[in-house]
Amino acid sequence: MKKELTLVRIDELANAIDNLVNMDISLSGVDTINIFKDQSVLTKASEPFRKTRDKLIEKYGDDNQSINPSSKNWDIFAKEMNKILEQTETVDIQEISLTRIAEAGVPLKLINVLKGDILTMEIESPEVTE
Repeated sequence: MKKELTLVRIDELANAIDNLVNMDISLSGVDTINIFKDQSVLTKASEPFRKTRDKLIEKYGDDNQSINPSSKNWDIFAKEMNKILEQTETVDIQEISLTRIAEAGVPLKLINVLKGDILTMEIESPEVTE
């Protein structure tokens, strides 16, 4: 499913999917391949954001490796980053069942990051008996 997401959300999802891939969980083959597809798409989409953020840290950081609110160039850095964070990109995400992810033992903290954009609620039809 194609979704338009902010670059910061794409980066957040990429990190969450990386964590999911590194977990020792048991999922169906379909869910597993969808997770790997999402990892590939999100990592590729987040790469320009990460590179730009790193370049801005080099440019404005006190030691060219880090920056924080007490840094002398923080306001300039934050202004430029905010413009970047507002950028959006359309990504093709494979949806994964929230129920199956939860049943596999994925921590709630990770589920909360993924829900809404990757995880979907599957509503199963009730069985009809006559």
